[in-house]
Amino acid sequence: MKKLIALWLLILLLPLGVFAAPRTSQNNLYGIHLAVPTESDLVAAAALVNSNGGDWGYVTLVIQEDDLDYNKWQGVFNKLRQLHLIPLIRLATHPEGENWAIPQSEGVGRFVEFLNSLNWVVKERYLILFNEPNHGAEWGGAVDPEGYAKIALEFATKLKESNPDYFLLLAGLDQSPPEAPPRYLSATSYYRRMISEFGVANFEKYISGLASHSYPNPGFSGSVLGSGWGSIRGYEAELLLLRELGVKKTLPVFITETGWKRGALGESQVAQNYSYAYQEIWNNDPRIRAVTPFILNYQTDPFLEFSFQKAGESTFFAQYSALQNLSKIIGSPVQIERGEFKALPPVELVEDSSFRFKLSLVNEGQGLWDKKDGYELKLISKSEYYYNFAPFLEVEPQEEITLNFDFHTPPTVGSSRVRIGLFKKNRLMFASSPWEIKIIPLQKLTLNYRLFGWKNSGDNFQVEIYDQYEDLVLLRRRVSGQSGTILLDKVRNVALGERYRVVLLKSGYLPRQTFVRFQKSGNIAKFAWHLPLDRNHDGKFSIADLKATLGL
Repeated sequence: MKKLIALWLLILLLPLGVFAAPRTSQNNLYGIHLAVPTESDLVAAAALVNSNGGDWGYVTLVIQEDDLDYNKWQGVFNKLRQLHLIPLIRLATHPEGENWAIPQSEGVGRFVEFLNSLNWVVKERYLILFNEPNHGAEWGGAVDPEGYAKIALEFATKLKESNPDYFLLLAGLDQSPPEAPPRYLSATSYYRRMISEFGVANFEKYISGLASHSYPNPGFSGSVLGSGWGSIRGYEAELLLLRELGVKKTLPVFITETGWKRGALGESQVAQNYSYAYQEIWNNDPRIRAVTPFILNYQTDPFLEFSFQKAGESTFFAQYSALQNLSKIIGSPVQIERGEFKALPPVELVEDSSFRFKLSLVNEGQGLWDKKDGYELKLISKSEYYYNFAPFLEVEPQEEITLNFDFHTPPTVGSSRVRIGLFKKNRLMFASSPWEIKIIPLQKLTLNYRLFGWKNSGDNFQVEIYDQYEDLVLLRRRVSGQSGTILLDKVRNVALGERYRVVLLKSGYLPRQTFVRFQKSGNIAKFAWHLPLDRNHDGKFSIADLKATLGL
């Protein structure tokens, strides 16, 4: 009697949200289940779940133990990142005849190593430990809830020990099979035996959410208004049973499989059912994190009747456009943002000057740095500076990028501490080490030259100074020289310790250049003989110059 009273209290309290996992308003619960992560299916999935105001919806994908191909799956994750799709990854073994092989302990380490080698799309690594093991065909031919619990616990332990960001879910169960071992066990029997073996304490330690297969039965044709086991609200019955079994942890719900068969209901009714389920039920339940109906694209039986895409065509059934047209919200999943600035700009800069630095940094996180998503670099400083960073354009994780950084120093000397920060939508993600700027007075530069001939003075020199990137930073025309010396006062746009190319030109003479590394004093540029061989004034020696010199 006490258990019955407790159960009724749970039912009465449920609408008040007692077991409701707090869901951020920035979660787009729309999703879809994929059979194979082809590029065309990923694009179609994004067009479905991120439509009509939505962003960062979900996709359920399956990784088999015989398909641990790093290049393939990192490529899939990179595409998901570009399309703003959050992966729910279900692990699988491999087929053995009509059954799926039972996962073995010796395969745990290989799975963990592979999953850890991937750069995941978001911080939370959503992972589902296998599929419907209350079907014997999914577990080597015979149901074994104790065996499943043992291997699931081994996976959970090693995964969580390797990285706390794994968000683990036990396998979604079929809620409607008969009690007919060894081929089937009812969901209630399976849960009881599985939790008993797994342990409530281990469940609360390692399992972060509920993976639910809330299909509308019987015959995948049940009413959209149905409730309890074998309905689109079957997850409620699962949560109540888990609470009865001692699980007190709040569990966000991931409905990774659901959907109606078109054969019994017709295309139009299925589309209406999906629209109603999302708008009136799933969207209004704060416990639900994601709903990924089964299945986007399956071209043959036994799942063609569930497929959103038509057989042999690139077009879709009405349920696709029905969901595409529903209003959605912009999700904001947490991504790990890290990076490394390879080097900071020079420290000692002359006053009242303009600089263009090349700033190199590496994306070591999960975000795809792009200006359209609000990524930008800013200076973090108490002083006011005029500056500009070139915008980001799809900087992938592990990619190194070099950007132009335009910076202007104030007309006063002094020092300040500055950091360069990566911001996303005006939120600081990370910052560089301190850039200790010292603004110093404008510099002087002495140029020593020698004109071939008797006269070593003149007033028609031109001086050009180029930085290490071959950008022209200073140009002085009609400069005067006396007795082989030119004195440039107030040289702008140079940094101390940096190497510059200095070019000296005079009409009729071949150009000369040398290199100078500016210091606080004693900056001298010495040039070789200027030869009067540029008779046609094109800045180089040619046959035409030779003929003119020889009077030919």
